[in-house]
Amino acid sequence: MESRLNLKNELVKSNCLVLFEKADGSMREMKCTTNPTTIPWPDNPVEDISTLKTERVPDENHFVVWDIEVEGWRSFKYDRVTTWEVI
Repeated sequence: MESRLNLKNELVKSNCLVLFEKADGSMREMKCTTNPTTIPWPDNPVEDISTLKTERVPDENHFVVWDIEVEGWRSFKYDRVTTWEVI
């Protein structure tokens, strides 16, 4: 659990390289972040607070991140992460 929290904390302040298994069984390497200063407008989640939805209870195992190379929102489940590192 500590490692999951470490990854979540690092994503908020840094860019990370995450290697994980996709739902189809293939492996994916993704450079990602949740740092609002890195995510461009209009996709930046802090630009317009009125558009944020809070109805759902968050799943602590589900990470929604900004894919730096694709420039779009992507997600992965922490239990499928093989390795991760700060880049």
